[in-house]
Amino acid sequence: MHPHQVCVVLKKIKHDASLSLKLFTWAKTIPGFKHDLVNYSTMIMILGDDGNYLMAEALFVEIQELGLRLDTFAVNNMIRCYTRVNRIQEALDLYRKMPYFGCHPDNCTFGLLIDWCGKFGSRKELQRIFLDLRASPRNADAQTFNTMIHNFCKQRDFTNAREAANQMKAWLYADYLRSGLEPNLIVYNNVILSYGSSGFPGHAQNILGDIRKAGLAPDRFTYCTLISSWARAGAMLQARRWFNKACKTKAGPSIEMCNALIDGY
Repeated sequence: MHPHQVCVVLKKIKHDASLSLKLFTWAKTIPGFKHDLVNYSTMIMILGDDGNYLMAEALFVEIQELGLRLDTFAVNNMIRCYTRVNRIQEALDLYRKMPYFGCHPDNCTFGLLIDWCGKFGSRKELQRIFLDLRASPRNADAQTFNTMIHNFCKQRDFTNAREAANQMKAWLYADYLRSGLEPNLIVYNNVILSYGSSGFPGHAQNILGDIRKAGLAPDRFTYCTLISSWARAGAMLQARRWFNKACKTKAGPSIEMCNALIDGY
C-alpha cells in the first residue's frame, strides 16, 4: 500500500475524525508501511477540525521523532488546530519556531494568526504579526491585506492603541498599493470602513481617489460606509452630500444608505 492511497481515503472520510484516526492507526500496522508527511499533516488537519488538539499535538511530535522534515503546510495545520480551540499561546509559540523547523510562514500562516488575534482582541500580538508580515520576503496576497486591515479596524480600545493601529493601517495600505496586486474593491472598502470606524471620515473619503485610479467604481458598501462615517462624526452636511452622490450612481439609494443617514440624526 502506498501512503497516497491512505491519504485519498482520509480526505474522503475527513468529516469522521474517529474513523479517520482508526484508519491512520491501522495503516501503521501494515508490514513495511510508513506514513509520509502529507498523511500526518492531513490527519492533524482532520483532528483539528474535530477539536482534538491533544491527539493532533501527539502526531506532530511523532513527525519529529520519526525524523520527517516539517514543512509550512504541516505547521499551518497544527497552528489551525490550536486556534480552533483558542490555544493561542501554543499557536504563537509554534509560529515563532518555524525557522527552527526549516520552514517559513506563508499567507495562510499570517491569515490564521491575524484572524484569531483580531477576533479576540489581542492587540499587541496583532501588531507584532503585522511587523513580521512587513519584514517577510514573501508578498502578501489581497486576502491577507484584507484580513489585516479589517482586524485593525477593531483596535479602538484606548487612544494610544488607536493611534498605533491607525499608523499601522497607513503602512499596510501603502504596502498594498505598492504590491502590484490586482486592484480589489473589497480591500479598498475595508480601508474606508477602518478609517471611518476610527473616527477619520476625511481619510476614508480620500480612498475614493485610489479606487478610481485603480479603474474601479465605488459600490453600495463604499457609499454606505462613507455616509455612516460622516454621520457618526456628526457631520450631517457631508453625510447628506454623499447620500446625494450615491443616488446619482448605479449604486443608487438603498435601505442601508437611508438607515446610515437616519442614524446620524
